[in-house]
Amino acid sequence: MSENYTEKRAHTRVPYGAWVTVQQGSEKSFCLARDLSLGGVFLRTETIPEIGVRVDLVLVIEGQRDAITLRGEVVRHSLDEGGYGIKFNEMNDLAAAQLLDLVQEIARQRG
Repeated sequence: MSENYTEKRAHTRVPYGAWVTVQQGSEKSFCLARDLSLGGVFLRTETIPEIGVRVDLVLVIEGQRDAITLRGEVVRHSLDEGGYGIKFNEMNDLAAAQLLDLVQEIARQRG
């Protein structure tokens, strides 16, 4: 990742090592997340969709009954990091509140 890309980030990222369901059209896969922010997520996987592809994501939160459902777009690839970055571009108010709670809880745990 380049320094310029890091500077463009509007949201602080927190480590997030959980499985995420990714659906692109009728294809569904499971990817391990590396980090998460209010604006996006980085997923580790060997199968990397093209930049610009829109995907639906489901984040299952440990200890929570409801998963977070989000829509995003692939915005970058990183062969060095073994995955790709997704920018969230659609979420309802409930999903936004759940995501905010999750990111804040992870940040609190990390001190």
